[in-house]
Amino acid sequence: MKYIYSILITLIGFTSSAQDPRLFENTWYLQNVIIDGQDNFPPSNDEVPYVPLLIYENNFLLETSVCNVGSGSLEFSFLDSSFFFTNGMTLTLRNCQNPNNSPYEGIYFWDFYNAGYLTINDFFQYAIVDNGNGSLILTITSPWGNEAIYGNEILSTLEVKDLRVTIYPNPTTSVLNIEGHSLIEKVAIYDFLGRDILEITPRDQKVQLDLNHLTAGIYFALISSEGKQRVKKFVKQ
Repeated sequence: MKYIYSILITLIGFTSSAQDPRLFENTWYLQNVIIDGQDNFPPSNDEVPYVPLLIYENNFLLETSVCNVGSGSLEFSFLDSSFFFTNGMTLTLRNCQNPNNSPYEGIYFWDFYNAGYLTINDFFQYAIVDNGNGSLILTITSPWGNEAIYGNEILSTLEVKDLRVTIYPNPTTSVLNIEGHSLIEKVAIYDFLGRDILEITPRDQKVQLDLNHLTAGIYFALISSEGKQRVKKFVKQ
């Protein structure tokens, strides 16, 4: 029998505008949770083969799970439909059998989603990037600047973890440097609406981008190397 913590997700709306339909059309699979700049890759074992996320359009219900299932209803900001508001989520009470899974639940549900401690003034923002071959990447940014990165395809932890890239400075005023441990084959820059702003194919381990033509705001760098991809968020001031 499931025991549910009744933690209501309450959200504030303003005036209606449509959300990106791809948000509801896909099952999303967690690739990474970035807390205070540190990567936290999800477990992959018999108990937790992957960490899924579903958002249902008919009732704006969010559902995700590690060992336990977290769920709650969403309401999107009608001034900017990429924002949604919440003050928590319901959680089942199950014990993880694998000792590696419980700590990750804490990172995912409490450090990122902060279940049970949000207020109606705390909002998340999402952006969807299309890498051009049918693969989508969903990035959800928490009120505190942490990130959960999902894909619409199941990837092994090694596929995500093995692609090590660094970007700096962040924030930047004019130039963005990208350094990889392997040859960087492609860099695509997207704005927060998922629009493709810039693409280059440097085929080098070090890349420098001139961003003077970009307006101030939040952007994503989709970096491809050796058949793997990583998304890095940066701020142009």
